[in-house]
Amino acid sequence: MPTRAQIRTRTLRRADAVGSPRWDTTAGSSGEVDQILGLAFDKEWRRILNANRYYRYAKRTPTSNSSGRYVLSDLDSGSGDTVQRLYRIIKVVIDDILYKHSRFDLWPQAEDKGWSPRVWWREGDDVFALPKQASKAATGIYVNHIPARIDNLSADTVNITFPDGYEDIGCLEAAALILSKGGAETQASSELKALAEEMRADMLQDIARLSTEPLRFEPEDSAMDWAG
Repeated sequence: MPTRAQIRTRTLRRADAVGSPRWDTTAGSSGEVDQILGLAFDKEWRRILNANRYYRYAKRTPTSNSSGRYVLSDLDSGSGDTVQRLYRIIKVVIDDILYKHSRFDLWPQAEDKGWSPRVWWREGDDVFALPKQASKAATGIYVNHIPARIDNLSADTVNITFPDGYEDIGCLEAAALILSKGGAETQASSELKALAEEMRADMLQDIARLSTEPLRFEPEDSAMDWAG
């Protein structure tokens, strides 16, 4: 994997901006180019996880607070260069029971009435699961996650995390954003974005399926629902 410094250089070369005083190339979160790289690569990671939600996923075992809520920040993991930032929740399992994703408006009285439908939903910065259970450790909340932002890496020598061979997609998108500054290079910016889109189509096709076997229709329920 290339380092942050190498990615910055590749981006500036794509934008034909090496040595230009128009852009701040200070390393890290205070530098304009690195900020743009952080934005561009984060967008690509969201596209990747929408194409294949299991490309980067993990099991978390948080404990609910005194009001029976699981705090979303507890679904992140690590710190610094190795942080895993929550993107989407895949499955929620509590007491070895698979809970279904739902909405508050379908169960507005459930918490007050003590109902037990075995469902969960997002509630601001928390996840709430019914039945309400305070200080309850989840069997597993399965999430997918995004790596550390490029501009937040601890040093220029740290390797970035991205699908091998496709790093230029982020560089092209960042270069396009750089060139769009002030509307000075809109044509060149559009050409770089078009090239990035062509490469992205190949990457997402590779990521979406590892196996050559055909996809098959499957029921939405789980064998766990039937004790199978």
